[in-house]
Amino acid sequence: MTRKSTINLNYANTDKDRKLREFIAEYVRVVNAIIDKLWDKQVFAGSFVTREFLEVETWLSARAKQCAGKQALQIVKSQRKKKSKTMPVFKGSSIELDNRFIELQKGNNSFDIWIKLSSLGKKIIIIIPSKRH
Repeated sequence: MTRKSTINLNYANTDKDRKLREFIAEYVRVVNAIIDKLWDKQVFAGSFVTREFLEVETWLSARAKQCAGKQALQIVKSQRKKKSKTMPVFKGSSIELDNRFIELQKGNNSFDIWIKLSSLGKKIIIIIPSKRH
């Protein structure tokens, strides 16, 4: 079953916020680099991105690059049925990570939930406090 969650960063301290924004900026850069490669080779179909397209110089983990590749392919595939195709640009408004990156921990203080993000790259681990809504 697929679940989607939006994380509220209002409770994150400045260091956690900075690390997360650094990760997102690099993720966006990698997604756009993969989009460029897919667009150059006119790849508008498929269910996964082959290794040649994932060869992007980055500090992201291999897992994060796989997610970036999957998201890039979905973005490029969205153009396949259009008559006048224009190369899309990913702005990073929504990044897609799977269960390999996220662990939910029950809170025992003023926060209900702690969201642990790991396997991002550079041994970054970010634990974000949150409240249920």
